[in-house]
Amino acid sequence: TSLVAMSCGESPPTSPNAVGPQANAISASRVTFSRSLDPSGRGSPINCSPLPEASDARRIGPRGGTLHVGRHTFTVPAGALDHYVVITAHASSGRYNVVHFEPEGLQFATPASLTISYANCDIPPGLLRKLLAYVDSNVNIVYYLESGEDAWAQTVTGQVNHFSDYAIAW
Repeated sequence: TSLVAMSCGESPPTSPNAVGPQANAISASRVTFSRSLDPSGRGSPINCSPLPEASDARRIGPRGGTLHVGRHTFTVPAGALDHYVVITAHASSGRYNVVHFEPEGLQFATPASLTISYANCDIPPGLLRKLLAYVDSNVNIVYYLESGEDAWAQTVTGQVNHFSDYAIAW
């Protein structure tokens, strides 16, 4: 699952295994959440009604391109890749909105953007901040990415420097 990362002055990871808080992301333990919603200071993936499974695959290269995965969108800007690669995105049907990308570990010279919808999710009352998170195969949050919300469209967008699994979280 993939998430959006923010730049902290560090270079992006150089291998698929070099991911974590050092990969320009906000560490889960450093994100400030409303204590009334989560006294531990840590969030979790947001529960959602299952959406139909969706996939998209495209050959994307130096000119960039966009994939549409059900209600979610992934955009690679021009110059982010120096060669062509087939990119696959898959959103499975389940209790969380998670998007899985392949080839796993693919790196971008310029961050790509991932927009995940939360229109089908159960947003806790009073929740002010929704984020994208890099998650493991069990949908445990590895780290949060700096994310921007469009409340009108009910989406959260973040920048992706490498491929993995990403989910909507708080």
